[in-house]
Amino acid sequence: MEGRFLANARPYLQVLSLFTLTPPPGCYGWRNCRSWIVSYTCYVLATLLLGVYVNCMNIVALNLETDFYELEDFTKALGAAQKGFQALFLITLHLNMALQYRRLAHIYVDIYDLEMDVEQTTRCHEPKDFSLRLRLFLSCGLWFCTLMPAYSRFTYPALTFLTCFDKALTAWMMLILQTICVEYCVFVNLVHEFLVRLHCTLRQLQDELADCRTPEMLHALCVSLRENQQLLGRTWQLVGEIDKYFMPPMLCLFLNNGMATLHVVNWAYIQALNPNDCCRYWRFGNLIILILNVLVPCWLAQRCADTYKKFLCTIHNIRGRRSLPDLSMLTMGIREYSLQLQHLRLRFTCGGFFDINLKYFGGMILTIVSYTIILIQFKLQSLVRASNRSNLTVPSDKST
Repeated sequence: MEGRFLANARPYLQVLSLFTLTPPPGCYGWRNCRSWIVSYTCYVLATLLLGVYVNCMNIVALNLETDFYELEDFTKALGAAQKGFQALFLITLHLNMALQYRRLAHIYVDIYDLEMDVEQTTRCHEPKDFSLRLRLFLSCGLWFCTLMPAYSRFTYPALTFLTCFDKALTAWMMLILQTICVEYCVFVNLVHEFLVRLHCTLRQLQDELADCRTPEMLHALCVSLRENQQLLGRTWQLVGEIDKYFMPPMLCLFLNNGMATLHVVNWAYIQALNPNDCCRYWRFGNLIILILNVLVPCWLAQRCADTYKKFLCTIHNIRGRRSLPDLSMLTMGIREYSLQLQHLRLRFTCGGFFDINLKYFGGMILTIVSYTIILIQFKLQSLVRASNRSNLTVPSDKST
């Protein structure tokens, strides 16, 4: 947990450890931390048991609510599936944290080693701690500070047929599930910092190669180009490790938000004609937060992919310059770098199931809209059938 990158990410990791999303950073730095690990394990188990209790209470409240409004079995089945998946999501988070404890430690080590090597080879005068801390806050901290009060405020009033205590516990558990996005965004933002610094170094090498003529300086610049290529390859490997660690929770996050969106739309349609419904605006706000919580990691991952594509453009610009000296070592190095960029595409994936980028986010929104249209058509058909039955029964009653 040493280095400026991890030092700036430590406050976020410490806060997220309170949400039982990641082990406390101190667990990887202390030698005698067995008692601390045991205490934190008990805290995680207590949170898990509390989540199971909250899930059971929500299923009971859902059954009471569907019976009160005399709704069809589809709403009850959709709500039960959504509540059950939330419990599965919470269990997945804790199992992933326990089973991949060592993988996360290796990710910390890789980040520290990569930072030290980038600092030794960088040719750019990047601002120090304050700028990195500010960029982390703008990309992760600001969304975290918005997510906590907004999601709790929009979720609490929509929880009916529950006591105030159960409402508070439910809002807390649902917030834990959504906050995994912030942890993922912290690591994606660190990867983006590596890419920005490596690309800055590559552009400076491009300028120095155009003005260099002596063989000694050419050899030194070729060595620097080779080091930049190796560091970019290690960054690509770091992205692969991050994808493996976050595959189960991020897959559950996308599925959970998709199901929750359909659940919210379903209840908004049910209560559309109810004049006493006071939660329609809270449901709309809840829907916006669910969509934005998927958009933020997709946008950050897309930003990393776009920065990675700039490397290939810079390499092509170097190869296209006529003022470069004729040196076989330089030509082979640029060609090898170009082939690496063409074959090793930087993609943030969810275990190979789908890519996390803006293109997938657009596809997800289209899928949710399609299912929403099908859902509304299904309910409209049921309403038409009910109205036809009522029209058929009225004349028969009058004739009798």
